[in-house]
Amino acid sequence: SSLLAHLLAKAGIPLELLVVGLPGSQDLASASEGASILGLPLSAAVLSPSEVRETAGDLGRTAPALTPTSLAVQTALSLALRHSRWERVLCGQGADELFLGYAHYRLLTGVALAKRAQEDLLQLLHVDFPFTGSMARRLGKLLAAPYLSRGVIEALASVPWEARRGPGEPKALLRKVALALGLPSSLAGRPKKAFQYGSGVQRLLRTDRPLGGP
Repeated sequence: SSLLAHLLAKAGIPLELLVVGLPGSQDLASASEGASILGLPLSAAVLSPSEVRETAGDLGRTAPALTPTSLAVQTALSLALRHSRWERVLCGQGADELFLGYAHYRLLTGVALAKRAQEDLLQLLHVDFPFTGSMARRLGKLLAAPYLSRGVIEALASVPWEARRGPGEPKALLRKVALALGLPSSLAGRPKKAFQYGSGVQRLLRTDRPLGGP
């Protein structure tokens, strides 16, 4: 998201950053610091536990087949869309799938890594993000995910999965590209949790889940 904001600002496109999170969540602090470094306005929405639970409950009833992780992701995205003052919203969905940012990729190599990464990307492209897009339209928003554009996916098609991940920090290739495009190193190299974790939504919903539940 920092790279997208940086590129839009360089192109002279007016924008406002948006962050949502429960009190004390990592994303609230990180977004404030990032906005200051980029010199961009920031709208920060501090979520209440009841707001998160209500949104998750509504989504769970609408789509009971959502896994706990998918429910947390969609809940966080729904709350971000609800708190956006603007009709057009951009998000960084796809970066973790295309550049292997998730923790479950770290112990995989070769065929196993490629298989899991492709499965995750197809799930996002054909199930998860279409669901998010439909949710956005119901809220009167136009949601776009630049990383999921055909151009980006095709440009990466010939790049091996292990080269995208790198030997050390996750998303090594994306960090390298971000630095080359002028994103400050303090942002390009900063560890970033997935949205549902950084916002605190996943932890709250996991705590609420009954013992023995899925």
